[in-house]
Amino acid sequence: MRWPAFQRPASSFGVRFLAPLIGVTLAAIMIASLGLYWSTSSSDAVSVQRQIRTTRLAISTAIDDLALQQETVAVWDETAQMLTKPRPNQTWLRDNVSLWLNHLFNHDEVFILDGLDRPIHAGANGSTVPLDRYAHLALTLEPVIAAVRGRTNEPNGRHDRLPNRRLASDNSVHTTSRSNHASRLLLIAGRPAAVSAMLIRPSTPGFVTFHGPEPILVSIRYLDTSFLTSLSERNLVAAPRFSLAPAVHSGEQEVSLREENGSALGYIIWRPELPGTAILTMLAPATMVAVALIVMMMTLLARWLIGTTRSLEQTMLELRASEAHARHLAMHDVLTGLPNRALFDIRLGEALATMGEDAEFALLALDLDRFKNVNDTLGHLAGDRLIRQFAERLQTIAPMDSTMARLGGDEFALLVPVTSRDTLERICRHILDAVQAPFDVGSSRAFVGVSIGVVRAPADGTDRAELLRKADIALYNAKNDGRNCYRFFSPEMGRAVQNRGATEDELRMALGRPGELAVHYQVQVHASTGAVAGFEALVRWHHPRRGLIGPDHFIAIAEEAGLIDELGEWVLSEACAVSLSYPDLYIGVNLSPAQFRSPDFADRVIDIILASGAAPGAIELEVTEGLLLEDCSISHSALKKLRDFGMRIVLDDFGTGYSSLNYLRSFAVDKIKIDKNFVAGVASNRESGAIAQAVITLGHAMGLKVTAEGVETEAQRLFLANAGCDIMQGHLFGPSCAEEDLARPSDPMLAVV
Repeated sequence: MRWPAFQRPASSFGVRFLAPLIGVTLAAIMIASLGLYWSTSSSDAVSVQRQIRTTRLAISTAIDDLALQQETVAVWDETAQMLTKPRPNQTWLRDNVSLWLNHLFNHDEVFILDGLDRPIHAGANGSTVPLDRYAHLALTLEPVIAAVRGRTNEPNGRHDRLPNRRLASDNSVHTTSRSNHASRLLLIAGRPAAVSAMLIRPSTPGFVTFHGPEPILVSIRYLDTSFLTSLSERNLVAAPRFSLAPAVHSGEQEVSLREENGSALGYIIWRPELPGTAILTMLAPATMVAVALIVMMMTLLARWLIGTTRSLEQTMLELRASEAHARHLAMHDVLTGLPNRALFDIRLGEALATMGEDAEFALLALDLDRFKNVNDTLGHLAGDRLIRQFAERLQTIAPMDSTMARLGGDEFALLVPVTSRDTLERICRHILDAVQAPFDVGSSRAFVGVSIGVVRAPADGTDRAELLRKADIALYNAKNDGRNCYRFFSPEMGRAVQNRGATEDELRMALGRPGELAVHYQVQVHASTGAVAGFEALVRWHHPRRGLIGPDHFIAIAEEAGLIDELGEWVLSEACAVSLSYPDLYIGVNLSPAQFRSPDFADRVIDIILASGAAPGAIELEVTEGLLLEDCSISHSALKKLRDFGMRIVLDDFGTGYSSLNYLRSFAVDKIKIDKNFVAGVASNRESGAIAQAVITLGHAMGLKVTAEGVETEAQRLFLANAGCDIMQGHLFGPSCAEEDLARPSDPMLAVV
């Protein structure tokens, strides 16, 4: 049988086109299959590598964050001051250290070691635990303690800031240069842990001094509990677990935890997310159908390509969003959301770069008044709430196009694109008004003020550092002028700061040169007889250029410069030496409240008395009411010790401060002095006379002697004598004079009455 002629082309088509088509189809299927396999494998590999990098970064960040979180309490005046006490308050240490670090940062265990590495506080999960808990961990923690103590020669690791050593070139530390710490990964009782040991020191240099090595704060965060939960939730690492051995099951991935020397501590194991495998599983049935149905295969392939593209686009969007969030955190304050110091410096630099005739601006430096009292009395959580509320109020006040920043602590800054003094004064008044309302800090309300320093550019400068310095000078003047006010920078302020600095340098040199500083003595007499009762020691400065300078011009500078201890002890030594020539009289020596900030102040005073051979009862220590208000616990302890030693305590300038009877009862004093401002008007002003009479009556009622200073007229003397005053002092009885000009002990006027 013959085939129809038209069937031969069909056979030819099959030979000519079907085989090539089948070949092409098979090749297309093979290429598509290979492409699909390659893309899914690559996607899996990318995903796995991302999760490995994320896990390693999370581990490294956990170590660095541990030290950064420690620094908030380890480099802090309050902690350092507490640890100078023989028996630190355990409740305070729990609330402000271990509980704080646990609740806010998930530190599992916290230890405080003294200078001999003995535990003085132990906390676990925010609660105080027995100190012998540390004994179980001491051997494991010893390398970290030895490193931060400097007992080893090892260099800084990536996470360390060891004393007197350069940071590692690949360091990732987040802490400031004020801190020293050793931060490592350790294996504790079979559990991986981030461990950091940090030296405890005051945030204000010289605020306290430790006798011996500094205490150490040790923090432990275990990496097999909350850390793994956080790793899973934040970084999309599915069901991570810890294993001492690399016991990886099929389809699992591991990252090793290693010590600084490279030895493995264990492994974090998880089942990685494999988007490629998931896609392949999803498309496998469609791929099989596509072998028979080319059109469907192409359609499914197109859909897969579209889906993959969208998935990749979404992944890129998420990565860009994550990077943007990280950049935001690096440039903003976590507590308030305001720009931080780094971003503020950038904005200030941009403002200076674009500044011109039509682009002037002003910089406001703000500092909260009495904020430390809120932290000390209500706690740091209350302080944080206050900071957030102040930031919110500031945002409602600040003009458009301004930059607000929290520079740190209770310091803020405001960059505003205006320089009109009227406008700036209105902004400052609005800020002052905003802080007048109480701040809700939980169960209590807090009241604070704000001091503001204002500079304008380019009028006050065109350099970033110069503007910040002048803003600080203006802020300093606002603080000195009573706080809760604003001050614009003026050239006079700058000159005053320079003069103050020059005076500080000259005073420092004067303390090292004999003859420039001298002690003068002003006589004090019995009101009833006129006989000399004693003297008051008054320091004078024979300045080589400015002549004789009284203490009012340099005592405050000595206090701020940290020279008051040396100056005060020198005056006391001179007074003790003079008292040996007048065994029947006393000598009064003024004390500065700043001297009491040293915990061993009372011991040093006693040592001076003993070394001089003076009788303790021959020395009267004059203190002001401000001392009693500043720190009752420290002042009370020191004053009691000095009084128990046999010295007499005199409350100077009584009536100019709070004049509270509570302080007279709480702080045992022997004598009170009526301020010269009241004495000046006793004979001519009824109110001043009534005040002086009331003080004398009050003093006698409490069994205290009363001295009136600044007596210059006979009328004042008669009034005070009739009012019952015990001792008088002033120019009426003679000016202050050097030791060689004092009356000799044989003078009849020195007779004891």
